[in-house]
Amino acid sequence: MKTFNSVRAEPEHRKTELKRETVVQNEQLKSDHYSHLKDSMKSSQVKRPRAKFFKLQLTVFSNMRVIAQVGDITELEVDAIVNAANTRLFMGGGVAGAIKRKGGKEIEDEAVSKGPIQIGEAISTRAGRLKAQWVIHAPTMELNFVTKEEYIRKATFAALKEADKIGAKSIAFPALGTGVGGFPRDRAARIMVEEIKKYFEHGSNLDAIILTDINKDQVEFFKKAIDDIL
Repeated sequence: MKTFNSVRAEPEHRKTELKRETVVQNEQLKSDHYSHLKDSMKSSQVKRPRAKFFKLQLTVFSNMRVIAQVGDITELEVDAIVNAANTRLFMGGGVAGAIKRKGGKEIEDEAVSKGPIQIGEAISTRAGRLKAQWVIHAPTMELNFVTKEEYIRKATFAALKEADKIGAKSIAFPALGTGVGGFPRDRAARIMVEEIKKYFEHGSNLDAIILTDINKDQVEFFKKAIDDIL
């Protein structure tokens, strides 16, 4: 397994204008391409994703890396992963259920002890047996399991804000609202990338954002949104 390292830009050097570079790689990365990517992302102590993936797209926006890749969010070795929660913070199906099964029920117990919370808020918990350090719980629905664009926007923004609050440098998002909530995958991808752009226009200490899903079509929607918006 490989570990990606990223350069963390000092806040005073952050740019407001868009800087782009895109790297698209196959599952079997050629050693020369990997060496170039690794060298360009060296010098930070932040741990990077170790999950297997089919394709990876890297875009640099305002000195922050946005990565779209196929993979299992529960296997990523990043500072924080995002759980598309409900406001009561119970972890049942979808990504939440996968996080609880792999990381342990203690994640849900800690989350519930800090709830309930409103849509537009987020809380962080320890990550149990996961490779990440934290799980950020950002509600996209009430217990009626209905989500909509406004909720996905608020959840994305709240998760990024919580990541900065806890000092995370890398964060991984699933496709918010598309599982139990049933929100259209392409629209969710665009909404999330729009909110990422909006958040970073005001500055952040985050170094990398990973948008990931086990569904290849969802990752293609992420890639298209990144190309169109960032």
